[in-house]
Amino acid sequence: MTDISENVPPQDKEVVEDAVEAYRDELPGLKLGMYIDISMFIRVDEGDWNAVTETEEPVEVIIGIPEELRSEGREYYIIRAHDGEYILMNDSDDTPVTITITTGMFSSYAIAYQQTDEANQSHKCGLCHICPTFLGICCFVWLAVIIATVVFAVVIVILRRRKETK
Repeated sequence: MTDISENVPPQDKEVVEDAVEAYRDELPGLKLGMYIDISMFIRVDEGDWNAVTETEEPVEVIIGIPEELRSEGREYYIIRAHDGEYILMNDSDDTPVTITITTGMFSSYAIAYQQTDEANQSHKCGLCHICPTFLGICCFVWLAVIIATVVFAVVIVILRRRKETK
């Protein structure tokens, strides 16, 4: 997938950039990744291909995230510029290498992303998301293992002493 920014009408670029600015309050650190072309054409029999700008029913569109935009800890969005208005669209699937949207309008689109705290907290555990990890395992788990080992050792020592006293 290549950036098509040179083919995007200037008014659509302005709308997308306005959208990024408008959503930064809600999504701090929102960045414009690249413009993409989502076009639909129709051809009846042997006639000419005609661009479709809107459909009666929405269509599911799956967009592959380009390698250069992929990174751990990012949430991806699509910004659509259509007739001078913008809308931020959330990814509706859980696949990390695609963005899935449902739309009935075809015009200028852009991939935007936000770096989330997940990437910055990769050293935090997956259980409590608070404590650090040791060898990728939550410190609370290590603490539980240590306590269980100590309790087991104490029980063994007590049982041996009872045997020796009998």
